[in-house]
Amino acid sequence: MRHPQSHHTTAVHMPKVNTCGHPERKHVAKGMCCACYKSTWYAANPERAREQRRARYAANPERAREQDRARYAANPERINEQKRARYAANPELKREQDRAWREANRERAREQARVWYAANPERAREQARARYAANPEHAREQQRAWREANRERINEQKRARRAKKKAESKCK
Repeated sequence: MRHPQSHHTTAVHMPKVNTCGHPERKHVAKGMCCACYKSTWYAANPERAREQRRARYAANPERAREQDRARYAANPERINEQKRARYAANPELKREQDRAWREANRERAREQARVWYAANPERAREQARARYAANPEHAREQQRAWREANRERINEQKRARRAKKKAESKCK
């Protein structure tokens, strides 16, 4: 009968070293620290990473929003720079996403626009003038289309103006 430990050799455990460029961080897998391993995995599996993020968000949306707010509060410049870079890389995608959001949230978008116009009347006028100057024929066509679609409203405004003028002329 052999002794169970007779063939056992004592080995010295060598700590694993990161080859990712962060030797001060704890080794996680494949010669990388946690952050490098995750970013490598996300780059290699973008669809699965997106699905996992959506599932985590759906499971606890309030916690995800709190984390987003905290992340933005800690790094507003960095996050804004990332947003600008994403927009610069594909501006049409962002415009399409904005259009889709406005379609899905019409009342909210209208209210936000009303608040902005009330807070920035001069800037709103400048933007309207610039839009008109860039394409006056398009602006005139939109005006024509609006008038045709809102004839009754225009007639009501005309009647109200006439009545006001008539009332003012009687007072004199």
